Amino acid sequence: HRRKTRFINGDSSYILNNKIVFDNIISKYVKTPKIYSIILKGEIFNLENTNSYRNINDLYNLLKINKRIVLKPFIDAGGGKGVYVVQDKNGLLFINGQEIEIDKFDSLVKSMDHYIACEYIEQSSYGHDLFPNSLNTIRILTMKDPQNYEPFIAFAVQRIGTKKSGFVDNWTSGGLSSNIDLESGELSKAASFHNNSLTWHSNHPDTGNKIE
Repeated sequence: HRRKTRFINGDSSYILNNKIVFDNIISKYVKTPKIYSIILKGEIFNLENTNSYRNINDLYNLLKINKRIVLKPFIDAGGGKGVYVVQDKNGLLFINGQEIEIDKFDSLVKSMDHYIACEYIEQSSYGHDLFPNSLNTIRILTMKDPQNYEPFIAFAVQRIGTKKSGFVDNWTSGGLSSNIDLESGELSKAASFHNNSLTWHSNHPDTGNKIE
């Protein structure tokens, strides 16, 4: 059903499917993660004239200040594929929790196309308690009533990362999905999908923390 909803927006679907276009529109209304640079065919470009992140050394300097940044595709991507959380720990580089040599990181960036380097978001205690290693996001599906054109929320789900999904909370990468009661805000049991079967979890399978 969720996959069918992408057809609702028709020709405007590219707004949701392109993270740069989406950010340019939605950031006027809500706070969004800051986009530092865009990477095209291994070349790093600043997205705004105020930025100075134009090469690999600039990204290193950014890491020294912020300690973490996120590299991810901005178009034609889904399911958390190709997302890299880059971290500086006392001068050592880590990608998705694994230490990496500087020259290998350089090669990785040079292999990227249609990527963005953006701000790493520290989640609140609520998201951290669900699972601390991923940013656990809420997906809200909004529609317009075809009779009066009033917007309404059709449903909402809480996405939760796991050890299997790693640093992302995507369901197709091994994360959990819990329905949010639109009236009370309460979470249902969370579903995981493995070997073509659903499993329901009242508590997180890795941490034991309560979900339902």
